Amino acid sequence: MKEIRKKELDKFMEIEGETKGVVFQTDAKYVLKKEGEEGLKKLEKRIKELGYPIDYRKGEALDLHPVGLRVISLLLIKDTFGWQDAELRRMGYVAPGNSFIVKLLMRFFFTQEIH
Repeated sequence: MKEIRKKELDKFMEIEGETKGVVFQTDAKYVLKKEGEEGLKKLEKRIKELGYPIDYRKGEALDLHPVGLRVISLLLIKDTFGWQDAELRRMGYVAPGNSFIVKLLMRFFFTQEIH
C-alpha cells in the first residue's frame, strides 16, 4: 500500500464541481461485496483519519458533495485494498445496478406485467 498523504489529496478538493451522494453509496456496496464489513470499516477509518467528510452509510443519494471527494474516495479505495485500475472499472460497471436513481427510473419507465 502506497502511503497517500493528506497534502496530496487536498489538491483534489480544489477541483470545481459537485457530485451526488449516490456515488458514495455505490462505492460502499461494492466494497461490502468485495471486502466485507471489515473492509468498509477499514476504509471509513482511513478516510476519517485523513479528515474528509465522506459518510458511506448515512449520506443521502441526492445530496451534493465536492467532486474532489469522489476522486479521493476512489484513490483511497484503490490504495486501501491494493486494487488495480481494472477493479475500479468493474466497480463502475456494476454501479448502475446499485444506483438509486437508475432503479427509480427503471420502475418509472418499465412496468412488469404478469398475465
